[in-house]
Amino acid sequence: FTEPKHKKDVSKYEIGIFKSSIETIKHHPFLLRISMNRVLVFTSTLLVWRISQPYLQESGVSVVMLGAFYVVLQGGAFFSKWSVGYLEKRFGIVMMLRWTAFAVIVMAAGALVVQTSWLLFLLIVGILIIGALREPIFAGVLNVHIDSENRATTLSNLNIIKGIVDIPLMITGGLLAAGQMDNVIILAAAVSFVAVIFFPVRTSDLTRREVCVKPLVSAGEELA
Repeated sequence: FTEPKHKKDVSKYEIGIFKSSIETIKHHPFLLRISMNRVLVFTSTLLVWRISQPYLQESGVSVVMLGAFYVVLQGGAFFSKWSVGYLEKRFGIVMMLRWTAFAVIVMAAGALVVQTSWLLFLLIVGILIIGALREPIFAGVLNVHIDSENRATTLSNLNIIKGIVDIPLMITGGLLAAGQMDNVIILAAAVSFVAVIFFPVRTSDLTRREVCVKPLVSAGEELA
């Protein structure tokens, strides 16, 4: 038996997938808004994470307590992700995403005014655990609303936002940290505030199943 001659234009197929992903984002702008909310709040928690050790040490937290900080943080992040399914059923996805973003703002503001090191310890841990908790929730939301045929490419295009947002904010955070680390906490709170006000997660975003545009060249099409 001889296999029949055939060939597939892979480049046209890949271009079709890419164009389809762009069309998906263009026709369903709530995907972009949700991704901005995700990225901004995550970057806020990342800013706090980057200064957490020197910030806590500056506030009088001992080396032993810093060890405990990482144990509590990793344990809290694990259990928060493990309990995501229960929390979603108990409170709803929209309420969780709204209130966790708001909690980052409140906890960051609290970190600026508390006078005791153990309270600061708990606030910083809380901010970072929230950052870990939100990620699987957003992953589930985006996976549900993007067609499987172009999901990977669409998610990659949406993740470009992270690089665009991260670079200027992390540079700004580094410059602020060189002066006073409280300014980084203020920046983190401000970034989360922008996410809450200008890029909110709405109930209508999650109660509809969007149909994505199909690629220009289908996966099974063979070009002679």
